[in-house]
Amino acid sequence: EDQDGGQFVGQRKRVKLSSSTKDPYIIDSLKHKCFLEELLFWTIKFEFPQKMVTFLLNMLPDQDYKITFTKTFVQHYAFIMKTLMKSHESDTMSNRIVHISVQLFSNEELARHMTEECQLLDIMVTVLLYMMESCLIKSELQ
Repeated sequence: EDQDGGQFVGQRKRVKLSSSTKDPYIIDSLKHKCFLEELLFWTIKFEFPQKMVTFLLNMLPDQDYKITFTKTFVQHYAFIMKTLMKSHESDTMSNRIVHISVQLFSNEELARHMTEECQLLDIMVTVLLYMMESCLIKSELQ
C-alpha cells in the first residue's frame, strides 16, 4: 500500500510488505511529529538522493540528532525495504542504505538502545521474513 492515500502531510500509513501482513510494527499508522521524520520519508520516497544522504549524515556528530535520526530510521525501516524492493536503481539505493546503517549501528550502545526501546531486531527480522516471502516459489518437493 502506498503512503500517499489522500491523507494530510504528517500522517502516513505504515507500509504493508505483503497482503498477509499481520504484524503490528508493519501495519500501524506512522504519524510524523517532526520535520526530521517528514524529511526522511521523502528521502526514502525519492530513493535516497546522494545530497540528502550526505546532508542527513553530516549532522550525526550531534548526539541528540543521532538518537532521533536512528529512531526515525527504525520507524521507517519497512517503508525503506518496500521502496528498495520496487526500485529500478536497487544497487545504488542499497549501498546508500548500508552506508547509513553502518553509521548508525556501529555504535554498540545506540544499537542496543534501539533493540530494547524500538524493537529493532523484531522489525528487521519481520521485514526480512516478508521480503523472503515475496520471492518464494512453489516447490514440487512438498
